[in-house]
Amino acid sequence: MSLPPELDSDATQRQYQKENKEQKDSGGSKRTLMGWLQSSEVDAANFPSVLKVLEDNKDDLKQTLNCCRAVIKFANNSIKVEQSEAWLKATEQVLLNIDKYRSSSDLPKKEKIPFTDLYIAKFSCLKVRNNRNEEAKECLIQAIYLSSSCEEKIKAYLTLAQYYEDISEYNEMKKYLDKSEKLCQTKPILENYLAHVWLLLGHYYFFQFNFRLSMQNLMKARTKLESILKNTQNKTKESEWTYRRLSDCLHYIGRIYHEHYELVKAAEYYIKAQRILEENQKKNLLEKEPRATAFYHLRLGQILEICQIRDGAREHYDESKNIFSYGVSQKDSKSDNSKIVSSGSVQVYLALANMIKDAPTSQSKSYEPTLKKQEAQIKKAEEDSLKTGYYRGYLLALLQLFWLYVRNLKFHLALPLVWKALTSDEFKKSGGVLLLYRYAKKFIFGIFYKIRFLVLLKLHSDKVLYRCHCPIHQNKQYEK
Repeated sequence: MSLPPELDSDATQRQYQKENKEQKDSGGSKRTLMGWLQSSEVDAANFPSVLKVLEDNKDDLKQTLNCCRAVIKFANNSIKVEQSEAWLKATEQVLLNIDKYRSSSDLPKKEKIPFTDLYIAKFSCLKVRNNRNEEAKECLIQAIYLSSSCEEKIKAYLTLAQYYEDISEYNEMKKYLDKSEKLCQTKPILENYLAHVWLLLGHYYFFQFNFRLSMQNLMKARTKLESILKNTQNKTKESEWTYRRLSDCLHYIGRIYHEHYELVKAAEYYIKAQRILEENQKKNLLEKEPRATAFYHLRLGQILEICQIRDGAREHYDESKNIFSYGVSQKDSKSDNSKIVSSGSVQVYLALANMIKDAPTSQSKSYEPTLKKQEAQIKKAEEDSLKTGYYRGYLLALLQLFWLYVRNLKFHLALPLVWKALTSDEFKKSGGVLLLYRYAKKFIFGIFYKIRFLVLLKLHSDKVLYRCHCPIHQNKQYEK
């Protein structure tokens, strides 16, 4: 323990240490723990202080339930690479103490132990290591097994569905969403969870390229979430959850318009989704969502690239890359977190690969160096996708590399990629032949949408973006 600089005598130092010990023994740490539990703040800057209090109380079994509540409250918000390992250790310590607490005859057993939330907190910390983490999945299986209410079971089901979404195992995702929807229908009071089910069904159908059903579910989710916000009396915890989901819902509606090359509408929804988060950060104590903000910049960059506003696109891509890379740059070098690669950062690198062709090169023989740079960046994204268990990203990288070779008439390099993709485990886990059929259908319709967009671009239609409408670039013009 470091001492204040004015404590320069041995006697004073001993007195300071004695007082500090007496304060701790008389309940100082307990009061601090209760203070954190009663606080509405969930700020990453406070995490070290909370962890210190948990460490101080780890040997006090009387504080087991309070430590459990603190871990649940803060650990789920610690999904930054540099903090997840510390919270994982704290969560495991609490689980160890719970076993001692339950076997002790001197402690009250009346209070219910929130096992489901505790195992979900442990899952959140473990999943940071890798999208596909079997130990993390087992935590959710345990959360389902130990759930003591319909609400707890639905919460665990939905978290497991999101896990399967992240690793592109959509059949498993759909299975748990169906289970959740059936449970929600038996308990009308759980309308917030029903909205979440519809939102994730919107995700599911989007990744299956069924944009009609995706839009139907997203619109149902949007209506339900807006109704909850209108009627809720709680302006902190409940509204925080609802604003996050509503923002996600609007973002995916924007993605559907994006797929149809209705880019003005897509940009409007992206910006609206981001505005919901930003406007409510202070009003409702909503914590910043760096991942959502990074995807917002990525999608806006993709729209601007299609509209040939390349400088604006690059600015948004760079901003997205910086946000996705932040956690990795802050990691603890002593842990295994050096292996972590965000699925979002993979998508950014794939997007930036398309921009390499716009980098200045020498007039003579500029074709080959540009091609090699693009090829290297896409292959790096391919490797990173496998490293993080992001199967869909792996297939996206192969597809982008395939079209790069085709555009440059390198068919001898393009054709082996088709076989590589079709025979990969990632292809089977992402849907197999059915995914191929849906992609082919999307590709054919995409040609029509792109031709329509190019005609509108030539006609200078108001359905085409000619500048970025985001708050940062409202007054900034870019030349094509």
